[in-house]
Amino acid sequence: AERLRQALEHRTVLLLGDSTNRNLFHALCAASAGSFRVISDDRASGRLPGAPRKFTTDPELTDFRKCTEPSFNFTLYFAGVGLVWDLTVHWNYMRKVREAVPAPDFFVFNFGYHFLHWYPRHHFQQQARAVRTLEQLVANTTEMFSNIPVKFYRTTNWMCESKLTGGVHRAMVILRKAHVNQNASEFWCPKKQNVLDLCVNYSRSNIGVDHMNARATAWVEQYNAKRLLGQQHGGTSQLPIFILDANKITEGRCAFTAQSDARHYPALEMVNIANFVNTILELSTLNNH
Repeated sequence: AERLRQALEHRTVLLLGDSTNRNLFHALCAASAGSFRVISDDRASGRLPGAPRKFTTDPELTDFRKCTEPSFNFTLYFAGVGLVWDLTVHWNYMRKVREAVPAPDFFVFNFGYHFLHWYPRHHFQQQARAVRTLEQLVANTTEMFSNIPVKFYRTTNWMCESKLTGGVHRAMVILRKAHVNQNASEFWCPKKQNVLDLCVNYSRSNIGVDHMNARATAWVEQYNAKRLLGQQHGGTSQLPIFILDANKITEGRCAFTAQSDARHYPALEMVNIANFVNTILELSTLNNH
């Protein structure tokens, strides 16, 4: 609790992303003994950014939450993001988030599960446009919140496939076979290679999770390398985007996720908090020397 106070006293934190980051919001709020309120939550009506039938190009803040801890003046916000079909919709949504939280000190963002399909529950081709926008989405988010001095990209949680049930579990078994033998007779993906790639490699499985994490972290690493190169040539000094590696923390930890959920690990968010706080305190130490 004391390290949390040292890191976050008189600070504001903005979290943006899916339900795993929402879990981090609640864990961080609880760890600080703060109180939270749901400012807006239309998730039940499917109104997360990217739902094409529901959203205009000027979306509302649909899942927006705030936590305050007045004893050490700490404020925490969460803005939910679902599947992004249209980058214009997402850009306008982020603009509204920035207007609502104008000057946070720390920013944690992620994109992951909503880009992956659960065939046959979801049709994989519906994800195609969104999957192709991942790097641009990370880039746009970084640009929109360039004013925030310390940024973290959170990797997508590991999927405990053994806890999937019903039709989703049966589809997973077939996907695993198809990953080895794409001509399996029970495999339902079209045999066109680009469609096959979307069907297998972007399934809501660890195949898909690994692909999404690899692409997003590669973009972050390239961004950091360009920033470092720019500084070496006299450019403005900027901190890198730090990786909050939730995938590494959750890998193999099936005891901490519920049956049929397989992707949320609420108790392990405290490890993410510890890593987040340690990074902030290390930066404070460096700045003091």
